[in-house]
Amino acid sequence: MSEEKKSPYSKSVTYTFEVNDTGWQILYCDENMCEFEETRKNGQEDCHMHCGAAKVDGKWVLDKRSKKTIEMYDSHESIALIEAFFDEHGMPQDGV
Repeated sequence: MSEEKKSPYSKSVTYTFEVNDTGWQILYCDENMCEFEETRKNGQEDCHMHCGAAKVDGKWVLDKRSKKTIEMYDSHESIALIEAFFDEHGMPQDGV
């Protein structure tokens, strides 16, 4: 019997979405919370947005820090659009 050789590669699935011309990647999610970050990066950790949201009374709401960050680096409009995106589409069914 021959042993199956294990691949040196591992498969990784990435979920991305776009809101208001900004790309985002889901870092972690379940049915009640989500962490996501901006996909546009320039190599400096403090120059891209890392955000979180939670489901509150059946609606997705960005946390206070995330709202402040998005308003500073993107727009106030994007906050409502991201929350509406999550409300409409939910999280990936298999989580991340």
